[in-house]
Amino acid sequence: MTPQLLPPVVVSGFGRCGSSLVMQMLHAAGFPVTGDYPSFECEEYGLGGEPPPAGASKVINPECNPPPGGPYRWIWLDRNHAQQAKSQAKLLRELAGIRLPRRDVRVLACSYAPARRDAFDVMRRLGGPVLVMSFEELVSDPCASAKRISDFVGCGQIEQMANVVKKRSADCLPYLLERELLQGAA
Repeated sequence: MTPQLLPPVVVSGFGRCGSSLVMQMLHAAGFPVTGDYPSFECEEYGLGGEPPPAGASKVINPECNPPPGGPYRWIWLDRNHAQQAKSQAKLLRELAGIRLPRRDVRVLACSYAPARRDAFDVMRRLGGPVLVMSFEELVSDPCASAKRISDFVGCGQIEQMANVVKKRSADCLPYLLERELLQGAA
């Protein structure tokens, strides 16, 4: 008997939602992932390139950049919209020197709900099951989050997955955690 091939996993959401953290958790479990630590972003997927290989790929904003083919197993990450927009503004400031006015940060926060509906339309069209999680859930209960992810993708290694999560508030940090992660990996 030939084992059933499972569709690839797409970890998705909007920027600053926790998708990199989920990819780090999958990587810690030995699950095959695309892209490089700590963000695991891989431009060829979700931009009209080849379908993601078996394993997990990260696709941000699937409503704008749907991956080709399907079906997939989707892990969708939500986050408090105000905190997510604040984190996105911080990223722009830190990496590009762009300072968004508070009004623009509020507009960004308000844009997530309609964009989420569009993203879910794309996921339904491409097919496959969807595991919806929140960033807040990931950082407040890493063990339960790791178990949910492990059960969904079938990777085991729950303790290793949970150990990836840094103890912190779910609120936007005043610094980029990615810099700390890269320094620790060096």
